[in-house]
Amino acid sequence: MTDNFFKITLETNENLLAIDSYGNQDRNSSISFSDDLTQVDIVGNGWKKVDLGNGYTITENTILEFDFQSTAEGEIHGIGFDTDNS
Repeated sequence: MTDNFFKITLETNENLLAIDSYGNQDRNSSISFSDDLTQVDIVGNGWKKVDLGNGYTITENTILEFDFQSTAEGEIHGIGFDTDNS
């Protein structure tokens, strides 16, 4: 297994998914993972993406749950949804 996989639960299924850089928006960032692969730490200015795969559709009933923490005020802290990487 490579170093960029973490656990994510889609519906009731636990999956190992890769986290990758998004476009040209990765500027001097690094990622690390907790030992149980359930926590991702991103340090620096980097946009990351996770491909949920074909067959998974985000709807108005989809619940996204995560914790966010930062010790610095960034220009942008955000999360987005994209279907074509542009």
